[in-house]
Amino acid sequence: MESKKLVQTLSILKRHRLPAIAVFSSVIVGGISYFFLAPRQYESKVRLMLNERPPESVSEFGRDIAQQPGRGGIPLATQEELVGSKNILEAALLTYEHEGGKQFEPPLSIGYIKQGLEVEIIAGTQIIQISLASKDPQLSADFLNILARTVIKDNTETIRLEAKNVRQFLERHVPQRRVQLAQVESQISQFKRSYGFLSFSGDSGDGKTTSESNRLLVQSLANLEDQAREITSQLREVKARNRSLRAVTNAKGIEGTYQSVRSGQDPELQKVRAQLAALDSKIASRRGDLTETHPEMLQLVQERDQIRSLYAQQISQLTGSGLDASTPNTVFADKVSQDLSVQMVQGELEQRSLQEKLIAVRNSITNLEDRRKQYPILEKTFTAMERKRQTLADEVKLLEGKLNEARIAEAQLVSNLRVIMVAEPSGRASWPKLPVVLVLSIAAGAVWTISTVLLLELLDRKLHNAAEIEKLIQLPVLSVLPTLPEAALNLQSPEYFFNSPALVEAYRALLKSIEFRFLGKLPVLVISSTISGEGKSVTASHLAAVAAMLSRRTLIIDADLRRPTQHSLFNLKKQAGLTDIVVGDMNLSEAAKPTEINNLSVITAGSSHIYPSRFFESEAIHMLLKQAANDYDLVIVDTPPITGCVDALALSRDSNQLMLVAQPNFTDKDLLQQSVAELTDNGIGILGVAVNGMTAERDKYYRYKLQNYSSTVSALKE
Repeated sequence: MESKKLVQTLSILKRHRLPAIAVFSSVIVGGISYFFLAPRQYESKVRLMLNERPPESVSEFGRDIAQQPGRGGIPLATQEELVGSKNILEAALLTYEHEGGKQFEPPLSIGYIKQGLEVEIIAGTQIIQISLASKDPQLSADFLNILARTVIKDNTETIRLEAKNVRQFLERHVPQRRVQLAQVESQISQFKRSYGFLSFSGDSGDGKTTSESNRLLVQSLANLEDQAREITSQLREVKARNRSLRAVTNAKGIEGTYQSVRSGQDPELQKVRAQLAALDSKIASRRGDLTETHPEMLQLVQERDQIRSLYAQQISQLTGSGLDASTPNTVFADKVSQDLSVQMVQGELEQRSLQEKLIAVRNSITNLEDRRKQYPILEKTFTAMERKRQTLADEVKLLEGKLNEARIAEAQLVSNLRVIMVAEPSGRASWPKLPVVLVLSIAAGAVWTISTVLLLELLDRKLHNAAEIEKLIQLPVLSVLPTLPEAALNLQSPEYFFNSPALVEAYRALLKSIEFRFLGKLPVLVISSTISGEGKSVTASHLAAVAAMLSRRTLIIDADLRRPTQHSLFNLKKQAGLTDIVVGDMNLSEAAKPTEINNLSVITAGSSHIYPSRFFESEAIHMLLKQAANDYDLVIVDTPPITGCVDALALSRDSNQLMLVAQPNFTDKDLLQQSVAELTDNGIGILGVAVNGMTAERDKYYRYKLQNYSSTVSALKE
């Protein structure tokens, strides 16, 4: 397959060799002319190296900024793009002009610099190489050195700007972090105050650890519960004693008992009570002697009532309450009653105190129980707060350090680029170079040559070899027939043809291809072509001659009534032929004329003038072909080209087989493809294609060399 493609490619190149040579030569001549006429360019180079850790900075942060990705950072690709940027070139050009660089007409421009500027990274290194080609070597060197300084300056300013941006950022955020740290510390302090002595993580600041705090919490709960039990027992004893005292003193309440005791101990009230007692005794003694209405008795009662009224007023003034003073028993005047009353008051107060203390202890127990239940949550909350405080403290410390370093880095001149090779004027032109120009010219010439060949091949609609024909129409190539010498075209003296083995073998191969497709009797073979001039008549005559030579009784019928040829090939008279048989003037045996070749007869076109269109549609012509097929081993019918008329189609019906003849460099691709498609659509069986007029150089299928033939013709001009 590969060898076949190679042969086809070489064949195409050979066909179009003259225009291909012309195009290739023109390109090469143009390249050489360019080498001698083009203006010389001189190239200078400068190299910059990217330092991994700039030693110039005393600040670690400054070195870090210089290494960060960005304009002044590590990536060489970024720096490479910046070298050729418009801003850098404009700054370098302005510096060049201010320093009195060489002037040109027209003046230097960014566009001119960019045309000769080349920036590349040396593989496997941290080195950037900048090249500049111009007409003046001194200009290239001077401008490159200025460009290198400009790049380093821009790199330094970029790093300084980075440090400034970082410093401004830190100056805004460090105070914010400090405020946040103070807020968290305040929250932690408030949290500790809210939960007393408890500590939730590590050391609480007073020497107590988390486990010790838990132990103290449990111990406090136990102590409070003991206190509650003790207070409850005391309260029970006090209540019992108070009930006994209340029963003895008949006191209604602590307030009344207190007032009674106080009234009984007052000296003024004691005097009044003594007077009342004396009056009561006197009234009692006088009742036995006097009536109730006696003036003396009335005076004593009136005096007693006045003293009682005074007693009541004094009691009210003393106690400020509505103590019943009409009955002296409500006042504890005696020592025993007063002592018992005092004990009862003290007991009541003690009872109230114990009750309040018990309530407080129970509240404390409840509070500690709640804290103990909340302890895991509180500890988690405290741990999160403490972690946040520590994080903020570390961040504030780090940011404050970075802020100081950023201020130092901003004040320094730090760059991660340095010049390792300065540019020098070149003494030799860098362009044009003859080897490069030749290589480019050869490459361009090859491209143009191939394009030209492809274009010519695309425009060329002729067939060139058997393989191309077979691929185009998808039909078998029965044989490849060589171009016949002029002496072998006419068969009136067939000795020259038969004495040429190469010629005979080609037609013998065609005959064998036909026989192999029909294992029995050979068919009636209709031979045609797409257009006139492809050699169908010569092919028919020489195929018949070889068949007769191989002892096949062969008949050639010249059915090309418009341009008959077979009579001239065999030097026969034209009259009395095919048309005469059809109209009934003679029979087959009379019309078949013998030739100089044994077993070969020819029926010429005939002398009668009839309409060919009606002639080939008649039943008589088909009866003639059937009779000829019975009388001969092989019947070959030479018909007109199928694009001119449909005679070949009319004769190819029934069992007759059609064979097409094509000639390289003559047969049109589109016409052949269209003709085959029409025949296939009409149901015509195409036996195959015979490729006529080939040479050993044209087609690889042809196996015989024709060195002995001094003259050739492309086809028989019908």
